[in-house]
Amino acid sequence: MPDQPTIRICHLQVLPLMSGVQRAMLAILDQLDRDRFEPHVICRGPGPLTEELAARQIAWHAVPELDRPIWPLKDYRAYCSLRNLFRRHRFQLVHTHSSKPGLLGRLAARHERVPITVHHVHAFAFHEFSSSLQTLVYSAIERSAAQLCDHMLFVNHEERTLVVRRRWLADERCTSVYNGVDLALAEAGRRAGHRTGFRAAHGIGEHELMILFSGRLAYPKQPLLLAEIAARLEHLRPQIAWRLVVVGNGEDEDALRKRVADRGVAHRVTLLGWHKDSWPALCAADIALQTSLAEGLPLALIEAHAAGLPSVASRAKGNREVVTAETGFLCPPRDPQSYAVHLAELVDNQPLRERLGAAARRRAERYFDTRRNSRQIVELYEKLLAGKRLQCPAVPVRVKGNRLPRAA
Repeated sequence: MPDQPTIRICHLQVLPLMSGVQRAMLAILDQLDRDRFEPHVICRGPGPLTEELAARQIAWHAVPELDRPIWPLKDYRAYCSLRNLFRRHRFQLVHTHSSKPGLLGRLAARHERVPITVHHVHAFAFHEFSSSLQTLVYSAIERSAAQLCDHMLFVNHEERTLVVRRRWLADERCTSVYNGVDLALAEAGRRAGHRTGFRAAHGIGEHELMILFSGRLAYPKQPLLLAEIAARLEHLRPQIAWRLVVVGNGEDEDALRKRVADRGVAHRVTLLGWHKDSWPALCAADIALQTSLAEGLPLALIEAHAAGLPSVASRAKGNREVVTAETGFLCPPRDPQSYAVHLAELVDNQPLRERLGAAARRRAERYFDTRRNSRQIVELYEKLLAGKRLQCPAVPVRVKGNRLPRAA
């Protein structure tokens, strides 16, 4: 549309990783019309995320003070840096992700009079396993911060319902859009080659049943529970060839290795570290396992559905909107015996695995198509912009090759 101005848009993250939140953001950026939008990203510094941005010719800016923990002085410096960036680049739409950048970014955008601010809730910092104090404090912060944006996006319906019911924001200013994946990457015709290659590369027998855990090895995901689940499954099915493969890294990785050794299941559990491309592991697997205490909408389970895998997962927020009785089993989050029993049921029953896996793929096609879902967010941008009279930025940022403009 040549008669429309180019809209300078900024997405705000904390860590330059390639976890679910960052991948969801990239899916949105991929759907932008680059003749209509000029995208920028702010994060803490260089990393895997900024490498992906470079490949897409998207400008990024570093704010080293951004971090997950609450440090009042450091957070204030991050807030000042954000105000400076918003003022300098005259963004017309700021899209914040997650709690910490969401609060700082919304405050900075309000004070710099950014015309439109959208906040994306990937998961609130409080959940059903949080302490009463944590829930009280984080709820109060989120209630106040909700007033600082034009619209809130949610990756599940449960948290949207909470916000509307508690009147933090009006219903018409809240939208749920599921996370998604590129379904073509896990089409049936592509799975066989990935399966053979991945298993050969990691010493997994063709007839071994592979259970896949994929995720960050940190407390919210309960990775240490994996050793106990493996020990219980070993007790239940000692004669069957099965392997638990763990893809991911994090602060609990060493502790998990020790726990696996202590429980005597090192021959059953293989830790592979972080893999940039998750699809070979998914296509090589027979069952997906996930043990989180809470999620927004877990990309690992969505990917498992796309790959046609049955899932055994915690009955936690977020998971409840992905896994159904037709696609897998939900377990009490802290009960290793429940996980092991349902895994044993799937290990025993190939027809059941195939039936649940086929239903999982159909569910992915219906609800978790990343292109279709991300286009809904771009359509929301256009709807919000339609009511604003925005001027073109005075001096566009030019991107040459892979040398992207960024601010320290």
